[in-house]
Amino acid sequence: MILTTTTNKAENNTQISNTSNNISTRISNLPQPDLTPSRLIADSYTIVEIHTQNTDTSSYILDTSDDMSDRITNLPAPDFTPYRLITHSYTMSQNDTKNTDTSNYILDTSNAILQSLEFLPYETLSIPLKDVFDIERMYPPIRNVSSENHLIENEEYGNGHYVTSFSSSHGTTIKPCYCFNTSRTVGGHWAINRYSSSTRFLNTNLNYPNLNDNIVNGYYGDWLKIKLPVAINLTRYAFLKRSSSLPRAPGEFRIYGSNDETYWEEITTGINPIYVDGLYETTISTPNLYNSYGLVVNRLNGTGHTVLNFDEWFIYGEEIIQVPNEGY
Repeated sequence: MILTTTTNKAENNTQISNTSNNISTRISNLPQPDLTPSRLIADSYTIVEIHTQNTDTSSYILDTSDDMSDRITNLPAPDFTPYRLITHSYTMSQNDTKNTDTSNYILDTSNAILQSLEFLPYETLSIPLKDVFDIERMYPPIRNVSSENHLIENEEYGNGHYVTSFSSSHGTTIKPCYCFNTSRTVGGHWAINRYSSSTRFLNTNLNYPNLNDNIVNGYYGDWLKIKLPVAINLTRYAFLKRSSSLPRAPGEFRIYGSNDETYWEEITTGINPIYVDGLYETTISTPNLYNSYGLVVNRLNGTGHTVLNFDEWFIYGEEIIQVPNEGY
């Protein structure tokens, strides 16, 4: 009996010894647990891993509850600089909210981004303009002037008041301003007995007209002035005689231009013009623009008459308009 007991004890010792070796082998050969799911995304944080052995199961588990809680509670505010708008004129307001369910940080900037984009300023592309001459046109654009202050409206160009004045008139029904009215076949008619029937020049020895009533001192004759609503560069003009009254048309004359009706600049002089089918027309080149033009007739076109009287004075010119400077 004693021998048997001894034998069993030895076997038990052997089994214990073998179990001990077994545990040592298991412990030394145990693989490193995979803790990747437990790591935070940011590289600036490191999980403190605490390994404990469950002696009952001879295995390892990860106990990180305290560490995770501490790290999440003390986690600093993340840097959202990459989410800022490029322009320095606006700074996007950052509303950081913590998702307690996932213990992570997200950026809620939807409203801020929309607001910044909505009020983002823009600069309208501005192309410089340059002044150029418009096409040649007739002024007034319609020939219906019926008073000394005549308004033209609803035309393609040249709208506004046309103001005329003159040195004398034969009557209220055939005033010189009718030189701009095609429906008045008599045209403009100045006072009678103002010119010599033989020399055709203005009678400077008469008490009437007053020699001080002129556009420019030193050049005498009945005159007609017209003020346009816009300044033009005179390019062409014409006189149309009254039917069967060619001797009464302008024979020697000057045309002046002004922008203040005080200083008048001589633009051109005409002497013995040739009327073709009752019309004298010529082109002209002038360097300046004027909004007022004056005609002074010093001599009639023929003898036997003492009055200036012709049908139409046509004025053509170019306005200055602004167009995009394509070469800028």
